[in-house]
Amino acid sequence: MRSSDTSSTSNPPRPVSSHRFRCPGLLCATLLGCLIAVIAGLIFVYLRNNQPPKVPVVTWMAPEKNSFPALMQEAEKLNALQQTNPLRSKNSSEAALRAYVTAASPILDRVRNALDEPCEMLPEIKPDATAKPLANFETLVWAFRAEAELHARNRRYSRSMQSTLDALQLAVKLPKGGGLDAVITGERLQQISLAGAEEVLPRLIWPSLRKTVQRLRDIQGMRPPLAQNIQHDALWSEVRYATLFQDSSNRTVSGLRKLSKRDPGLGFIGSIHYNFSNKRALIAENTAYLNRLAREAEKPFYQRRPVFRPSNPIADHLGDYQKAARIDCASRAVVSLLQIQAALRLYHLQRDDYPRTLDALVSEYIPSLPEDPFTGKPFHYQRLKKSVYRLYSVGANMKDDHGKAGGWGSLSGDLVSGNLSSRKTLE
Repeated sequence: MRSSDTSSTSNPPRPVSSHRFRCPGLLCATLLGCLIAVIAGLIFVYLRNNQPPKVPVVTWMAPEKNSFPALMQEAEKLNALQQTNPLRSKNSSEAALRAYVTAASPILDRVRNALDEPCEMLPEIKPDATAKPLANFETLVWAFRAEAELHARNRRYSRSMQSTLDALQLAVKLPKGGGLDAVITGERLQQISLAGAEEVLPRLIWPSLRKTVQRLRDIQGMRPPLAQNIQHDALWSEVRYATLFQDSSNRTVSGLRKLSKRDPGLGFIGSIHYNFSNKRALIAENTAYLNRLAREAEKPFYQRRPVFRPSNPIADHLGDYQKAARIDCASRAVVSLLQIQAALRLYHLQRDDYPRTLDALVSEYIPSLPEDPFTGKPFHYQRLKKSVYRLYSVGANMKDDHGKAGGWGSLSGDLVSGNLSSRKTLE
């Protein structure tokens, strides 16, 4: 009995503390406070990161004489013609070509008069604003191609080459001031302008070949540097996005979808991250990337290092500058190869043979030998027979594929004379 009393008195029941009943309320208040703090923090971060970026003030210095507006007017007149360019339709008969060229000739003559004047595209803030001017340039180049084709069919080869080089000069001058879109379009139009050039070249007589060598050299000198176009993109993309982001609706994923006219494919987490990302920092990151690209583009092709694109949704709209660099270099190589081809034809007309080396052309047939822009070394040349030679550039892979032909922007194969302006190369 005592033992039970002792045990009961030694372990008295603990009094129930009143704080247990207050704990759930305190916990809920703590959680609510944390939630409010998190929401307030998110709102603060969102508002801070989505403030309208400062729009850079840029002064665009237009050339004193700028043929760009006049060329656009002539292109609109071409578009207004009732005839469709036969080379861009299924009906490419000689009668259709003659009717189109007859209607377009006065316009093309006025364009020729403007070819030697400076031409710089007017800067635009709106996205895709360069689409119409680029389409107008394409209309003009195709019109010259139709004229060249008609002359070739009527065996007026000298006039055909003149029209071809007019188209090439127009395409070469196009990219200045237009950024990447203009670079890509300009290189494509150079391929279009030169279609059939190698078929006409062997049919030219001595004076026409002399003029062709010199004019190809002059056109090569008119080409704006790729670095200049990338710097243009760096400047105007910063202005463009800073201007667009003044509208708060453009600073969200839905605004990005509207600007790019496609689904950015960010997913739920990516969309949240983009909505809360610092838009000013994104613009600065992309501008720095383009400036690095421009610095690399100032170097010879064989010395350039790859520049990796930032991983943000806006950078996905900047385009493939690495491919643009390859195509730009390829177009330079093609024009130089055509110049050497014309000089070789001059040599063959006079001596009924081809030289053992290209050095034999210098002074008498060509002022100086251009280098392969991909390697900075002479083009590969080999006299195979009395009337056969092999001439090529190693192309973008900078590897000698021993004359195996590839495309202009291809990473495989060489740029081979005789295959530079074929329809297969243009594809």
